[in-house]
Amino acid sequence: MRADVPPRALTKAMELRRRREAERDAYLLAQLEASETVVASGPQALVTNARILIAWGLLGTRPDALWTHDALTFEEIERWSIGRMHDHRPLLRVEHPPHGRIAGVPAHPVLGFRPEDIERETPHRDTTFSFRSDRDPVFRAICQRLGKLDLPQGDPFVVVPPGTREQRMRGSVSELTKRPSRRLRFGRSPR
Repeated sequence: MRADVPPRALTKAMELRRRREAERDAYLLAQLEASETVVASGPQALVTNARILIAWGLLGTRPDALWTHDALTFEEIERWSIGRMHDHRPLLRVEHPPHGRIAGVPAHPVLGFRPEDIERETPHRDTTFSFRSDRDPVFRAICQRLGKLDLPQGDPFVVVPPGTREQRMRGSVSELTKRPSRRLRFGRSPR
């Protein structure tokens, strides 16, 4: 448990996260067709025998629409690549025909996000999934299915943070200096 976060706040945050994950999973399960069976499920996606379902929460500008989703059928995937994050966590990038995905965008391009923000459909030609390890069930299910379809596989890739470690750490490290204390002393003053 983190020392700087009170236990009650941490418990409340964990409960909120579990509730949001349960809502997302229920939303994705409601999108299944009668002929589909779930192969794997995780925070990244829900994998069925026919497609990959991805859900994400909206900004909340409309109270009746908390979740939205996209579905990638395995047959429409044109190419796929396995990559790694700088810390060796696996990534999976799939290229597909353009899909319009609803996302929150600022209502004003200069002022940034405000209460009157809008949701707009934006086109995506690829989707990148990140996983905690190679043993992730969603990662394995997608790779096995794509391998069976004999789709072209792209070159492996690595995603590294920009700049060197020293450049990234430059703004986050500061020196501590000790100031003389301003404590009042009662009694004899030192000579």
